[in-house]
Parts: sequence; C-alpha cells; structure tokens
Amino acid sequence: MRAYPAGKPRTATLRLGVFRSTGPDSYGCFPEGKGTKFKIAQFVPVKGGKPHPLSCLGIYPQGSGGNAVDGTAFKIGPLPVKVDLSSEGIVGPSAGLAFTLGLMQELDPANLTGGLKVAATGTMSIDGTVGDVGGVAQKTVAVRGAGASVFLVPPQEYAVAKAHAGPHLKVYAVSTIDQAIHVLESLGGHIARITAG
Repeated sequence: MRAYPAGKPRTATLRLGVFRSTGPDSYGCFPEGKGTKFKIAQFVPVKGGKPHPLSCLGIYPQGSGGNAVDGTAFKIGPLPVKVDLSSEGIVGPSAGLAFTLGLMQELDPANLTGGLKVAATGTMSIDGTVGDVGGVAQKTVAVRGAGASVFLVPPQEYAVAKAHAGPHLKVYAVSTIDQAIHVLESLGGHIARITAG
C-alpha cells in the first residue's frame, strides 16, 4: 500500500467485509458489524454451486467519496459552477459514468447525445477510467425496455450486454470517459471544445 501522492510503501493488515444487498441488483461492501440493516447477499460464483456470502475489501482513497473521506487527495480548486446531484434512490458506484455524461450534457452548450436516447453504466474514477459493474444482463433488459438506442458499458460487460440487447439497442464498450465521448461524437453528438488561450 502507498499513501497518495508520494508516500512510502507500507504493509497493513485489514479485516475483510461482506457484501450486503442494499437494493435490487445493488450491493455494498460493509465491514464486520456495519450495515446490519441490509441482508447479507448470497452469490453463486460457480455455475451449479450453492449460494453463499462473499467477502470483500472496501478501500476508498482519501477524497474519493468513500466512507473515510477527508476531501484532500483530489482537491482541484474552485469549480465554475455549483453542482447538486439527486440520485433519487440510486445507490452504489455503477451510475458514475451515467452521472458524468448527464452532467456534461446539462453543462455543455453543445448536444453530447445528438438527440439519441443514451444509457450508460460503469463506475467513474477520478482519472476518467470507467470500471466494471454487476447486474448488466438485468440492466440491459431495463435499458432496452426504456427505449434507449445506445448503451455504453465497461469492456468487461460488453458480451453480456450485447447478448441481451436485442436488434434495436447498440452496445458500445468504453474504458474511459474520453472513449465514451468519442462514441457519442461518432453517432452525431457534439461537445464544446475549450482551448487554453
């Protein structure tokens, strides 16, 4: 383990947590004795196996929005606008890419989606990386039912999403926010490019 940004490597002993079900197809990693209002989730990691709990290691970098946030690691200075997001009951990190693209759509004078009905899933890292999520088969069916024509997913989830997409939903694998923007621009979307002057 190494402290951000340039700390010395050190060894730490950590106690594993357990995944608990926080909602339909939503899970959280809780340390021992925490999150007890949520039922321990049961998973079948091997086809034909019996459901059982899975251990997890929930690590949140300082300033990442996790459980132990001091707000210092990723401080980027004052922002030009104040943003308040209401997740309306959405829990977990899998809406990170969708929130990021939605925020860009709202703030940018151009039209990032080009009028298309776009859906997205994936975690969003501070460096712009799109991370893996769960429940993509169910999410794809829901996206298809909502009438979306484009679904952006992490590369690890592409095959599952494609298999459940049907003929009218186009699935694209994106591993960064830049790739997501590129896909949307290739489909007719636009983003205002700001250059240093």
